[in-house]
Amino acid sequence: MQQALEPTRLSPSTAIRTTANTIRTLCALLALSGPLVLPARAQPNAPAAKGNLARPPIAIMAIGDSITAAPWFRRALKADFEKAGIPTDFVGTQFGANPDGGFTDGEHEGYPGYKIDGVEKLLRNPQKGALVGFRADVILVTLGTNDIGQGQLGGAQGRLEQVVKLLLRAQPNARIVLATIPPILPFAFSNYGTHGADVPKFNADVVRLAGQYAGTRRVSVTDLYSVLPPTKEYIGDGVHPSGYGVAPEGDGYKRVGDAFFKAIGAALKLAPLPRTETPTRSRLSLDGTWRFTPAGPQQGPETSPTEIAKTPPGAIAVPGSWMDDRDWVARGSGGIWERFDPRKTRSGWYDTTVVIPADWRGRRVRLDVGRVSTDARVTVNGRYCGAVSWPEGIVDITNAVQAGKEAQVRVFVVAAADGATVTRLMGAAPGQNVTEDVRVNAGGLIGHIGLLSEPQGPHITDVWVKTYVADKAIAIETEMADVSAGTPVHFV
Repeated sequence: MQQALEPTRLSPSTAIRTTANTIRTLCALLALSGPLVLPARAQPNAPAAKGNLARPPIAIMAIGDSITAAPWFRRALKADFEKAGIPTDFVGTQFGANPDGGFTDGEHEGYPGYKIDGVEKLLRNPQKGALVGFRADVILVTLGTNDIGQGQLGGAQGRLEQVVKLLLRAQPNARIVLATIPPILPFAFSNYGTHGADVPKFNADVVRLAGQYAGTRRVSVTDLYSVLPPTKEYIGDGVHPSGYGVAPEGDGYKRVGDAFFKAIGAALKLAPLPRTETPTRSRLSLDGTWRFTPAGPQQGPETSPTEIAKTPPGAIAVPGSWMDDRDWVARGSGGIWERFDPRKTRSGWYDTTVVIPADWRGRRVRLDVGRVSTDARVTVNGRYCGAVSWPEGIVDITNAVQAGKEAQVRVFVVAAADGATVTRLMGAAPGQNVTEDVRVNAGGLIGHIGLLSEPQGPHITDVWVKTYVADKAIAIETEMADVSAGTPVHFV
């Protein structure tokens, strides 16, 4: 019978970075009497190439009043994600779509006329599908307009806090985005217009409520009040945003959708850093959402892609740790996911798909892993390329990719300690030194990750700076690769 694979540190022979024709040389001894000029910081250039293809859809639950029930901001939000190449799926027990306009993903939890306590009662109902029948990655909450319009500012923050607590308990893996409410204009229907001055007060309470959860990173806020000018052009009837979620100008609902798009991107770490350039180097960020599959008890770094594919992948934010409930993990389905315990999981597969820029043809391409906890093996397009051990490392993937073509990057990560125990030296007196079990508190790609492009040929791989205070000098020692013995090297 096959034995279960224990999570262990990857073999040192595979974890050490090596380079052919490597030499180490004492490069310079510099007097400190003059200025030391450093190269300018790389500046943002073009946006990162579209990557992370075929990721699982982000499940979005929109909860609120008539602003949510109308399909228009959800239509605009869906279009924003489609433009970004990110699949989404709205979930909920209600349905309101716009098939003629091409928007058919109409599930939601919007209830026209409802105040905060009305939605709270629905959520407390044990038969309510919004809490028991769906899995949400992100929940959008637009509540409070009917409370304020009916003169019920008092206690509104407390009522909204109860809704947030219910959602956090019922959807422990979701991120919640609270929205401030739009301006209420004097000409609004009923008596709503007489309470417009209370809107900023309520919105300040919404911001404070989100701030209470700042340490968890699970609750954030988007400011609809500031993106909707207080005019009839943007708030047609004095209460509801105008338009149908498509017009480029003068459309309130499109502005609402755009605001939620930015908020979700920030909450789930979806937005990649820009591509950065120097005269000789380029970096393409791979931060964002990666597919993620935890490893089963019989699986390890040599498990075949066919076997891995038997478990539908979830998704995970990079940078992020699968052990930290403040970081986002969208669970997949199947037996492994049913047994998934973030604190006890010790290994898993990350993978993403990225287009290698066409202008990188003939250049060296490397994967820059900014921080891993604790060890990783990198495979690109099915070819093993190298390993990285804590805390960081770079793997050359040049021979596994082609410029202008898609590349599948798969990283198997193990979170394991070097030993079973550690001794903390607190002093020389008896009892001051304590031996305790080692705990690994983070697992995954917990730092920034990206692709590096550099010219082929001799290059510096590492630099050591040694200071000599008495001599007022520093020594710079470099490690170089792709340099043949006897070949002159010119440093600029």
